[in-house]
Amino acid sequence: IDLLAASFDIMVNSDFLSDSEKLRYLEGVAGTYFNEKNYAKSKEWTVRYLAKDSKSTVMQDLLVRNSYFLNDFVTAEKELKTQIAADIAAGKVPSLERLRLLHSSYIKLDNQEGVVSALEQMVEYHPQKDYWGDLLYKLIGKKTFSERLRLDWYRLLIATNNMEDGAQYAEMGEIALFAGLPLEAKNILDEGYKAGFLGKGVNASKHKILLDKANKQAADDAKTLDASEA
Repeated sequence: IDLLAASFDIMVNSDFLSDSEKLRYLEGVAGTYFNEKNYAKSKEWTVRYLAKDSKSTVMQDLLVRNSYFLNDFVTAEKELKTQIAADIAAGKVPSLERLRLLHSSYIKLDNQEGVVSALEQMVEYHPQKDYWGDLLYKLIGKKTFSERLRLDWYRLLIATNNMEDGAQYAEMGEIALFAGLPLEAKNILDEGYKAGFLGKGVNASKHKILLDKANKQAADDAKTLDASEA
């Protein structure tokens, strides 16, 4: 491949090829080196291509992948942010591959703020259960997270199907009761029972007490509302 690249290099630097033909050769060599996992050489030819045609999304993505596999995560992150910003400005949805590579680059750089920002874009443009789960658990782990938002956080877990165990259903029920929302507490506890998370194990009796309390308060609230309407 090095001999082939040397031959192509002479052709690209000659006056016998059109600009479009030169671009084809540059792309071919860059792709071949990438397939051979020679990312340094592939990046070199990719940069040469982009110097002639900076708008090629294929080569933009190849530059990022080469940088990533060369462990140059700073360059990968910088290029990805530029590409994604350009996509958004043009009214295009950023590709999931670009967003995932950005997310992974931030992880490699140990940039937790960046990880969260990438996840926010992933759920905005490519909403999936796993991405929502990753984002929500990152948010609650931040030192700036306010406990007064924990009920809202649980609501988002419910909405994105990311509740994981009975302890979460029980805690959400308790928080809703404490907030004066017994009907919401009853509904979430009922859902926990229906999903098979509550009513079993060492805490089964505690779950029953909590549900009975929610049922009673919800019924009392209903009576108060009926009286108010009357």
